Amino acid sequence: MGATAIGTGLNSPAGYAPLCTQKLAEISGAPVRLAENLVEATQDSGEFSLMSGAMKTAAVQLSKICNDLRWLSPVRAVGFTKSGCPRCSLARPSCRAR
Repeated sequence: MGATAIGTGLNSPAGYAPLCTQKLAEISGAPVRLAENLVEATQDSGEFSLMSGAMKTAAVQLSKICNDLRWLSPVRAVGFTKSGCPRCSLARPSCRAR
């Protein structure tokens, strides 16, 4: 939310945190609520780390799936026929299977 001096509420107008919480709940549609201890909530980033790790794991798995699909695609779609071995050409029957 910003301007709260690490969750203490300093440097922010009165009612700033509840107003931000209300607006975030309206915009997101999620049940957002204000923490009882703002300083503790600011310093405890375990849930964010857990979510970040899960998202990174999902990204790696999706990347592996995409690479598997790419390698399973036909040779012509990948482009090996255009930049293949200079000794071979598609005209040669023995090179078509490569």
